[in-house]
Amino acid sequence: SRILGFDWTRDGRSIVFSSNHAGNPELYAVDVNSLQVEPLGISPAYMPHLSRQTDGGVYSIPERKTQFAILPADGSAKARHVAASTTDDREAALSPEASRVAFITRRSARDQLWLQDLVNDDAYALTDIAEGSPRFPAWRADGHAIGFVLRGNGPGSAWEVDITTRAQRRLSPPGIDVHHLSYASDGRVFAVALRDGQQGLFELHATHAELVERGVSLVRAGNELTGVLVNYTDRLGVFRLGENGAGSSKVADAPNFRSEMPWALSGSRIFHVIEEFPSRRVREVDLASGTERIVGSVELGLGILGVSADAAGKNLLVWVSQVEGSDIGSFRLRRREHLPAAS
Repeated sequence: SRILGFDWTRDGRSIVFSSNHAGNPELYAVDVNSLQVEPLGISPAYMPHLSRQTDGGVYSIPERKTQFAILPADGSAKARHVAASTTDDREAALSPEASRVAFITRRSARDQLWLQDLVNDDAYALTDIAEGSPRFPAWRADGHAIGFVLRGNGPGSAWEVDITTRAQRRLSPPGIDVHHLSYASDGRVFAVALRDGQQGLFELHATHAELVERGVSLVRAGNELTGVLVNYTDRLGVFRLGENGAGSSKVADAPNFRSEMPWALSGSRIFHVIEEFPSRRVREVDLASGTERIVGSVELGLGILGVSADAAGKNLLVWVSQVEGSDIGSFRLRRREHLPAAS
């Protein structure tokens, strides 16, 4: 992760900074005495600058247009555009049967979780969230529900929405700050989260979150063969967790961590992004055979932001940035006992 600008509050008690450790650049505040970190619920945002006379501030907003494309995993055809849009669609997930795409977008004025039907070429919002922003959708293995992370003015939480009824239920208990989540094929839910200032991998239960591994930055839960695959904050590569705390073993080299969702897991195969201008390629790593191959390339846009795969590993969804620019946003801090927060 990277620090993308910082500034002191006018009383000198806290620092407001931008970090992309949870994916998109987001504003946080850290108390310089207690070192307590709190998300301000402002994203995407970088280069914050605070007033010396008031509790107001400004920040830069990265603006871009994105494009989704379907790429056959067997390399039989070039990538084809889907879900055309004029706005910032991002953080997408291809459904298990490859007929739908869940993604985050501002098509309805603020960030919401949308669903694109690739068969009928129809798109609609699954959520209508008034406070906070949904992030990082993940399909449940049966294809009937989508998990997502809700981030706002406070710790992130894991939620699930039924794609038929649009009913939502919370997956994570209080006390943890969720960054990412992933479903295993057997229905278990894993999340990368902070608890008591320590980042790690947790298995989510109805009443509690069980710590599985410390220092995890990204998770993809698979089936009985692949197990649970992770990235670490202090090691490069993709690792498979051992059973019953038996440690982890490296199974693949490091993907491109500048992407929002740099690699996908389907069955026993990992698909990850390789950026080699002017084309961006996708590599397949077969964990069962140990073989690697280039699936195909995407010769459009400024860079691949993420990749997702269907359950059979036959189709890949990639999304690329086509136009980049910036705008300016403003915010005001309200005082708490230790930290400022966005209002």
